[in-house]
Amino acid sequence: MTVPSRYLRMAGAHAEIDGDAFNDGAFILSIGGAQQSHVDLADPRNVFYEYLRRIANVLDVFKPAGDPIRILHLGAGALTLARYVQATRPGSQQVAVERERELLAFVVEHLPLPAGTDCELLVEDARDTLAACAEGSYDAVVLDVFRRRRRDRTCDSGGLPAARPGDCAGRRCPRERGR
Repeated sequence: MTVPSRYLRMAGAHAEIDGDAFNDGAFILSIGGAQQSHVDLADPRNVFYEYLRRIANVLDVFKPAGDPIRILHLGAGALTLARYVQATRPGSQQVAVERERELLAFVVEHLPLPAGTDCELLVEDARDTLAACAEGSYDAVVLDVFRRRRRDRTCDSGGLPAARPGDCAGRRCPRERGR
């Protein structure tokens, strides 16, 4: 079986989507040979990576179970959490931001979002999105982006901020995260 691949100009690397050998209906997104995302199309509630599972756990309890939320995903990857939110909080309004145009198109082509998912997909820099956030825009903001350099930007969305736990050691995170 041929593994779908797409060159990402900004990253200067290839993205690949490969089937998970241990979980039927699940796929792994790799960029430059490094695994980035895991998606279980058969059950989007199955979140494999620990840091994403922790964020999903917070999303489960910060509002009543099943209630729709307004959520901003900064960094889309394979849209793992967008799929999770759709499965656990149907009717949620979601925005996913990814600066790699080719990555977003590649993921949606090979791993389409479930029918009924209300998720606007934006190709732009997370810093620009943060700068444009109006207070109260979102119930939750998930920051899952690769950071090349520090740049102070804030988003007073009035919502719950969530970021990769290991990425914030010793820093005031996520308000000071850029990429």
